[in-house]
Amino acid sequence: IDDPVVNEPTDGVLKLAADQPNGEPVPLTAATLTFEIDASATPGDSATVELVDDQSDFYDPNDHVSHVSDSGTVTVADGPTFALDSISTNAPVVEGKDLVVEAEIENIGTDPGAEWTCLWDHDGDKVDCKLIHLDPGETEKIDLRWETEIGDAGVGDITVETESQGTTETVEVLEAPDISASIETEKGTVGEQVTVPVDLTALASHDAEVGSYDVEITYDSNVLSFDHAHGKDLDAPVVNEIEPGKLALAADQPSGVEVPLTPVTLTFTVDDSAEKGDHGEIKFVPGESEFLDPMDEVSAAFDAGGVVVTLPTKDHKVGDSNGDTEISVRDSAVIQQHLVGMDPGQFDTEAADVNRDGDITVRDSVLIKQYLIGMIDNGTVEVNSLAINSSFNENSVDVVERSEALPDDVNPEDTTAVVVDFENVGGLGAIQTAELRIADTEDGLDDPLSVIALSVVDLAGEESVSVVFVVPDDDVDGDDWIGVYTEDDEATQPVS
Repeated sequence: IDDPVVNEPTDGVLKLAADQPNGEPVPLTAATLTFEIDASATPGDSATVELVDDQSDFYDPNDHVSHVSDSGTVTVADGPTFALDSISTNAPVVEGKDLVVEAEIENIGTDPGAEWTCLWDHDGDKVDCKLIHLDPGETEKIDLRWETEIGDAGVGDITVETESQGTTETVEVLEAPDISASIETEKGTVGEQVTVPVDLTALASHDAEVGSYDVEITYDSNVLSFDHAHGKDLDAPVVNEIEPGKLALAADQPSGVEVPLTPVTLTFTVDDSAEKGDHGEIKFVPGESEFLDPMDEVSAAFDAGGVVVTLPTKDHKVGDSNGDTEISVRDSAVIQQHLVGMDPGQFDTEAADVNRDGDITVRDSVLIKQYLIGMIDNGTVEVNSLAINSSFNENSVDVVERSEALPDDVNPEDTTAVVVDFENVGGLGAIQTAELRIADTEDGLDDPLSVIALSVVDLAGEESVSVVFVVPDDDVDGDDWIGVYTEDDEATQPVS
């Protein structure tokens, strides 16, 4: 009905009147009343809103309509209250590195809700925020990051606040040394040899050179066994395996090399007993490790790395029939030799099935020739679309991949589906392993530990396939990032 004329003769009493020429069929909502809760009210307080029957009339549009009335109530709710149960940090950190704060947030209120939780640095600048959705009694841990810069060194207070409460903690940011010595993180499968680089980069405004080093490095001997070390930008080191899991390496040359550089690479074999997800950590022993330029010590910060054990992949360079890593006329020739019964020598039957029809025929040889003269492109697997938590019909997709972390008897309602469409945009076939990754941040998707499921994408030229990755809900948070990676392409997006 039309807006009423409102009069408030005294506090707590309203008079409302509305008049329009045509009536409306009941049921209807004649009017809505909006109140503001007094600042002095406390949770649990309530107020009754009711009609004064002997002062209230309804008409249609002129005849009186009899009525009975019911009162309503406004109750002051406690609302969501987000408390900081605990915070912890990775301090001290070297300036230029991320200071990470882990905060545990709990909704101690009576209603579900969402609040921002933010981090302030030493100078009182807001450096990171996350929006958290929690039901009453629910708890969530989040990471907030301060990306420190050169010049941030010192001891000071950081502050973490929800919209309900906050806390401070004193942390130290250390002055940057001359260089950072980082052992990289690589992926490897059981029984595979993996080469791990050691990289040196300059920090602050230092122009550093390194010509010699004497370091101790430890590694997880339950996951890795050491094979050899190879000098790259500096001379090959003398290596002493002190014991399983500990190496001493020393190299000395008369002139220094400007940083950044890779002085050495370390090659390990992944143990047969290792399992997917195992992390064979490799790290420096700081008190026993030094770098020289070429005689004076160069101060260093040390970062650990290692080898993450992953599922074996199935990547073939389709068209490389003889396995020499190149597609050439020779690959077409060995297919023809195979077809007439001659021994072609080294012959990869998967790679020779160029059109991916399951047979090796003259057509496969012809496709290689067409590629070599530029008529068609090499097989290239692109990610056409990525949809998270999509409902799907298993009959409408080509492949369903279940995460290894997914029990066979899991309730489908406790899973998240990631639907991905892949397309081979080239004319040759392609076989690539697609990786599904989940991490707290988009940058975190670069971590090999973020890989949670794999799918072998095997496509003929210009063919498409839909793949559904099914993972446990426990592996996916609302503020996570999901990424899908092939050898040729990638797609990422936030879960939210």
